[in-house]
Amino acid sequence: MNLEELAQDCANKGTNLHSRITEILSRRFVRYDKVANVLALGLQSKQNVILWGPAGHAKSEMVEDVLKGLGLWKMDPTSKLPSADTNTYVQSFGEGMTEDQLWGGIDLRAMEEDKEIRYHPENSFLKKEVAVFEEMFDSPAICLLPLKHTLTQKFLAKGGAYYPMNTKCIIVCTNKSPEDLQHMGPSHQALVERFPLQLKVEWDGYTADHYLGMMQKHPMVGMYTKDVLRALAANISKVTMGGSFISPRSAMWAMNLVAENARANRRTSVQIEDFFALEFLPGMEGAISNLKADIDRERAVIQSQTAVNEAQKKWQALEASYAEGTNGGITSPIKWLTMAHHYSTFANNTAQIACADSLVSIRDQMIKDATTRVSHCQSLALKHTKIPVS
Repeated sequence: MNLEELAQDCANKGTNLHSRITEILSRRFVRYDKVANVLALGLQSKQNVILWGPAGHAKSEMVEDVLKGLGLWKMDPTSKLPSADTNTYVQSFGEGMTEDQLWGGIDLRAMEEDKEIRYHPENSFLKKEVAVFEEMFDSPAICLLPLKHTLTQKFLAKGGAYYPMNTKCIIVCTNKSPEDLQHMGPSHQALVERFPLQLKVEWDGYTADHYLGMMQKHPMVGMYTKDVLRALAANISKVTMGGSFISPRSAMWAMNLVAENARANRRTSVQIEDFFALEFLPGMEGAISNLKADIDRERAVIQSQTAVNEAQKKWQALEASYAEGTNGGITSPIKWLTMAHHYSTFANNTAQIACADSLVSIRDQMIKDATTRVSHCQSLALKHTKIPVS
């Protein structure tokens, strides 16, 4: 599928590019809204995009999932490599990148027979509608500056030969800021200007909840109980807040490492002892000793939440009976005294619940309301008691 066919397919199905990209990213990622926005805008308007920011935030993975999900990046099912009819070209840059690699390789026959340096642009990104440049800013200037001219003219001009540029959208994934490249001089600044859409990919925070939301999408999450998973997320956040940054990717690796350790020991669920595998993950060594205490604390929180939830259900049942009675359903003083006893028992049992700080006010309010109901029920019992006249 090419970009025009994709646009037509969206129109035929009454959808749009942004909603499709959002749906694709929602399957595996979190905090992807801005990425969905900029990729949709880049592909729709055929403008070049730079996704930059700290390593480990799934820039490349999100781009790959989107392009594959849209049908622009096709894979051969047998070789597991990009198919011949794919409309996406992926180029890995780096310090060892050379100009001939950028333009599809040197034409050795032309060099041998004609003594001229020519390339094979038909084997380069120029042939595809979409190109993904990995770490483009890491490559030497000898590669970047010729690229600027081609992006401007929309064709490659080398050795008196011309090759049209079919590429409509280039997506750069890099850890480096575009501003760093601009400071290298006017030519580099001009290259960056060929990429009008730029987004820094990072999270707005790295709390336990931030990590937890992502970890819940891990394919092995079923091996973790809620308390264990939350404790792991809390410890990863603690390490990051302490100055040793744990990227989202490293957090997912941590989950995988612990789960694989459990599987290696023929367990279907993660146990505390499996976390000692984290000593081999840089940055996580010091967090292991805190995990047991955190897991115990999380278990206590979950247990108290369960107990409060059960108490709330019992309270609702008592309140339903009370409402029925006050609407004329109960006229027997014995039944009102029995209900007073139920409320009193409820208050006493609820007072025994050991609560996390966030649940104390809910528990105490139920106790207070139940105590008030005891007095009301006793008053209603007295009201319905017939006192013989002497």
